[in-house]
Amino acid sequence: MPRDFARLSPRAAVERLLPGMKVLVPPACGEPVTLLAEVCAQAERLRDLTLLGGIHLGDFPHARPEHAALGAATWHMSPRLEDARRRGRVEFVPVRYFDVVTEFARGGHWAPDCVLVHTAPPDAGGYLSLGVAVGVSLPAARTAPLVIAQVNPRMPRTRGNCWLHRSQVDAWVDVDEPLVEYPPPTVGEVERAVGRHVAALVPDGAAVQVGVGGIPQAVLEALDGHRDLALHSLLVDAAVGLVERGVVTCAAKRLHRGRMDVAEAMGTRRL
Repeated sequence: MPRDFARLSPRAAVERLLPGMKVLVPPACGEPVTLLAEVCAQAERLRDLTLLGGIHLGDFPHARPEHAALGAATWHMSPRLEDARRRGRVEFVPVRYFDVVTEFARGGHWAPDCVLVHTAPPDAGGYLSLGVAVGVSLPAARTAPLVIAQVNPRMPRTRGNCWLHRSQVDAWVDVDEPLVEYPPPTVGEVERAVGRHVAALVPDGAAVQVGVGGIPQAVLEALDGHRDLALHSLLVDAAVGLVERGVVTCAAKRLHRGRMDVAEAMGTRRL
């Protein structure tokens, strides 16, 4: 059945949530800040609602003592969650990143009752791009009982398998705000030494998957002399220069030659 795609205020949209629900939130630069702030504002009404998610770049407002009615479950623990964990409001889910898409979607142990998504505005056909945070959000949203979108003209309109149609969204809020940014990490001499060592092990034509932090940043910087690399899964700011200089071409890939297959982008406006 097509869904309503009802335009609501943030308050009215969050009023569709109920106490005790499990609500999946996009990670990193895809965080829907306005919707999350409204969840916190309604914390007492939403007692024992659990926010599900991965890496978080903000200050974890839902984990503050004043929002103690809310819980959280995450596959990406942070020191900033430690106080809430000690209060019994955070559960760490030790799951491989590959398995997140099954554990946090319909049929999984952590199947959400609602998925919040952060999207670009719909195109003429009614399709919304999930932009920089597709990953687990897309498969979970396609099967969730309730989907609420934060629609933002500043969200990049990425291509590929990253779309929800308006008929798959119950409600949306109109928000014009900058995305949360992930600035390049500081890289010291130790990180650079490790990066050079790792880069020397990478052959030309390889598909490379990197994480976040100083050492992955140093590895990308040290790959500058390589040829026909491909990047997979995650993009960060350091990838931009590699593409611009022709280091990353994806020309040697056996699958989807000539294109990068990524689920998340974490960086600044340059990315």
